[in-house]
Amino acid sequence: MKRMVLTLCACLWVNGVSAQTSLLPTLQSVRPRFPTPMSPAQLGEFLNTVAWQHRADGWGLLRKDGGNNCPSPATVLVSCDFLVHAPTATGFDVLIASETEAVPTWAGPFPIEPARFVAPTDPLTVSQPAIPPAAVTQLDRVEEKLDAVSVSLEAHRAESRKVRNQVIAFLTNWQNVAKIGSGLLAGWVMRK
Repeated sequence: MKRMVLTLCACLWVNGVSAQTSLLPTLQSVRPRFPTPMSPAQLGEFLNTVAWQHRADGWGLLRKDGGNNCPSPATVLVSCDFLVHAPTATGFDVLIASETEAVPTWAGPFPIEPARFVAPTDPLTVSQPAIPPAAVTQLDRVEEKLDAVSVSLEAHRAESRKVRNQVIAFLTNWQNVAKIGSGLLAGWVMRK
């Protein structure tokens, strides 16, 4: 009897896992939104985005405190290439060469400890990290310098227009003087 119960449980567990829908199409459709290669934060964001789309089915990330890990948008360190299905306590390797090409794949299932499940967060409401004050101060200084250069450039342009107008006026006056001079010269030559 005990053997029959264990066999039934194993069959139900295998059927639950084998009936698990592959997220490969979602992985492939979301992947082009991210650069190649991805930074660890981008890998965490990528996995979170895929898990978020399937959160109603129990998908999430795998907490990974040590080794090669990536920050998730929930500020928890997670595996950089693994998604977890909480209802079956299994996970799937979903990226080949996550540090370089990060090609979507679907390998598994692998048993996981349920306590390592990390629920995905809404990618649209995750707050971006604040810009450090030193960077803001540096950006402010750059903007001030650009403003000063812009003002200086406009002053040079105004001065150039002024000089150009003076040159045009000077040449126009010389043309008039030349006309008058040539008329006087012609009249003087005629008298002689």
